[in-house]
Amino acid sequence: SLKSKSFYFLLIITLYSYIAISSIALRFFMTIDNMGAIYLACMYFIGSAVGVILFLINVNKKLKAA
Repeated sequence: SLKSKSFYFLLIITLYSYIAISSIALRFFMTIDNMGAIYLACMYFIGSAVGVILFLINVNKKLKAA
């Protein structure tokens, strides 16, 4: 997708990967039976969402520069 400069294709791949990894993480967090798991899940979703946004911003800059 970097060769063809297709941000849409890269966006779809990133979102599907994020959903798949997050569903695995959520299943793992559901196996823990204390309140700390809920806090950990919230921190995971906040941190990973920020990471995905920063990743997409950087990739968009690289595609525009290329």
